[in-house]
Amino acid sequence: MIRCIAPLFLAATLSEGSMVTLQQGVDGYEGSTTRTIVDTRPAAEADDGYFHLRGSQNSLHARFELPKLSGTLARARLMIFLPSARKPNKFTEIFCHEAISGGNQISYDELTDYGNGRRRGAVDSVELFAPPHEGWPDFPFLPLGVPEGGRWIEFNITPLVEKWIAGEAANHGVLLIPADPPDRRTPSTWEIDVPTATYSSGDKLHPKLVLELDGDEVVAGMTDGMTRICDLSTRFGYRGSYGTSYRMSMAANEFEGLQVVVQPMLRDIEGVRLNVSDLVSAEGKTIPASDVSYFIEDVYPMRRNWMTRELMFGGKVYETTDPLLPTKPVRLRRHVHTPFYVVVRTRPGTSPGVYRGKIAIADSARMLKDLELEVNVWPYAIPEKWNFHSMGQFIWGNAARFHGEDPDAGLYRKYYDFLMEHRFSPTEQYAQILSPRKDLEELLRQGMNTVYLSGNFAGTDTELAQLKKNYETVKRLGALDYTLVYIGDETDQWNEMRRRADLVHAHLPGVQVMIGGSFPREELVGFVDIYDPQVSGRSKVYSLQEDQVNLIAESQKRGEEFYWYTAAGPAYPYPNVQVENPLIASRVLFWTTWKYGVTGFEYYCYNIWERNYAKDPSKRYPNVPWKADGWSHGWPTNGDGMLFYPGPISSLRFEAIRDGIEDWESHMVLRDAVEALRSRGTVAAHTALIGKAEALLKVDAEIVSGFSKYTMDPARLLAERERLGGLIAELMPLAGGPPAVERAASERVARQARLRRAMLWERHLRACEVLKVKPVPEPGWNALWPERPGEK
Repeated sequence: MIRCIAPLFLAATLSEGSMVTLQQGVDGYEGSTTRTIVDTRPAAEADDGYFHLRGSQNSLHARFELPKLSGTLARARLMIFLPSARKPNKFTEIFCHEAISGGNQISYDELTDYGNGRRRGAVDSVELFAPPHEGWPDFPFLPLGVPEGGRWIEFNITPLVEKWIAGEAANHGVLLIPADPPDRRTPSTWEIDVPTATYSSGDKLHPKLVLELDGDEVVAGMTDGMTRICDLSTRFGYRGSYGTSYRMSMAANEFEGLQVVVQPMLRDIEGVRLNVSDLVSAEGKTIPASDVSYFIEDVYPMRRNWMTRELMFGGKVYETTDPLLPTKPVRLRRHVHTPFYVVVRTRPGTSPGVYRGKIAIADSARMLKDLELEVNVWPYAIPEKWNFHSMGQFIWGNAARFHGEDPDAGLYRKYYDFLMEHRFSPTEQYAQILSPRKDLEELLRQGMNTVYLSGNFAGTDTELAQLKKNYETVKRLGALDYTLVYIGDETDQWNEMRRRADLVHAHLPGVQVMIGGSFPREELVGFVDIYDPQVSGRSKVYSLQEDQVNLIAESQKRGEEFYWYTAAGPAYPYPNVQVENPLIASRVLFWTTWKYGVTGFEYYCYNIWERNYAKDPSKRYPNVPWKADGWSHGWPTNGDGMLFYPGPISSLRFEAIRDGIEDWESHMVLRDAVEALRSRGTVAAHTALIGKAEALLKVDAEIVSGFSKYTMDPARLLAERERLGGLIAELMPLAGGPPAVERAASERVARQARLRRAMLWERHLRACEVLKVKPVPEPGWNALWPERPGEK
């Protein structure tokens, strides 16, 4: 795993207002006391000035005398310094409870529900995550609980301080109670020595209470779209900074996401929305506000399964964000970071330049904060005719069921347009039909490049008769180059697969044969035209291992296609698109796909929604919470087999997947630009620039260095993307501009088509000989495809 050492951000102070810090022995303050508590009784204090945290065996009682405040309390933060940790295993969580009695026996609040995702009575908590060791993988997307040099942790105790100041309750202080992970097989072994109020060193490491007064009504931040933000879960708490501007870059004909994070400081706020202006360039060009959409990030709890129970979560069930609900005014809770997902769309004809506009955070009566958005549009476009192949099973019946048993025909277009905008072919991988089942000609015009003649061919005479009719349809549409028959799935029935492949090659000349869960092996070579293994994994039948990557290029030299997939596996640290996995994995997966020369991604099912269906529409999502488990096969999964939700409602994962596919397409534009430059005969004058491009096309090892080794740092990935787009922009005029690069792309596609057709011709002849079927005459073979520029 390529580690990103993320800064351990403390919550930012208010931009306007004052701050009072209470710390024993600092600036004359002497009102702080701390005690070690074992069970409910104070323990004898050690004379070294430390509170000794040992697993979950003892707690820390802390109390601060409060001064009279000269302003409105915006926030109160209890801060504790952790110098180091010994024997950390998995994680421990330290809960902060109000002490409701003092003296020689301490009791604490175990009942109040603060609505913060913590256990009852806990006003806040902090999780400490262990460094990697045996039985606990490396999680570079999580901050180490106690890094070298130590760290401050903090607890928001504003509700307690407010009622103490108001005299609504006596100030007995708080109790910090460490807890074991929910997986009781591995109780906490953490040992931490915490400086107490009697700590005598001069480096001011005593516990402190920071009181922030007055200031802004809301604070806001703008950040990337690859980080989950959910304050209800300590794991996903916002660790970013605050600011009022964000800069991003993108090509024409692209979508790109970011998040606006808003936190009210003084009170809850009702009816909050985002108002987006047009984005305007210095030349007067416009990205209209209608092409900037924002969504509300919905939350649901993950389900327990083998990954959350053992590998990644120590048995804890977290709430997390994933569904992106349509825009509506929402209530923002005080001191809770609410993320909004924002998508900027450029059209194919969007002019290059820097576009600037505003995102206003407002409630029903006033503007709360103005944010600035700057979008740099590079001088190239993501191709309208897709290079990348995407496919899988769209369960039309599930969509229809959620919208009514007899939905109108417009529902097809609604879902088809949604899938196409996310660069996914609306195929039905396990149905014995031609798919997409509707509007095939229009979808091909929109850029789709994958057609299933059948998604579940078992090789019967009846099926073959229907396939021959479908075959005439795709020939008429000139879509034969994009057409396949799916003949099996994660199978080792080699004789049967060869039989089915021969039937396709003999009777449907020019159609490709694909098996889900296949890689080039002795039993399949010469029969399978599209290989589609799982990205790593333990199976010797359908998983591609990293030491087999040579098979990718070898198969492509024969004219075959090489795609791959993820499903319930592979497990972390391999990239997957389940909710358990870090969100960045859904995007960086496609940088890995590019690095190894893979040209397609198959996802076995887009919308397993059966566990969320109810006959009563009022009991269906989003009217009730979503159940995260998709395909189970013995254990529940989180988001597996569901890329989006009924509506259609997109997901954070689906947005990241689209961004990753578009990153892949940008790499292809760079490759075509290099070829266009070479064809101009001016290579010698641009050797250094071509060298930079060739290096970038290999994908830097800091981004991806192996199937399970990739960056977890969104900033690093976006910086590399900036290099990619900037280099294309630099090469484009030298290569002859977009028309020359498009010609290079057309010639590349034509070369691939010639190689593929020659391969399929040989396989057609061999299959006809085996089955005693008369082959297509060679002139007839060439006539199967309409002539296109550059193909001869």
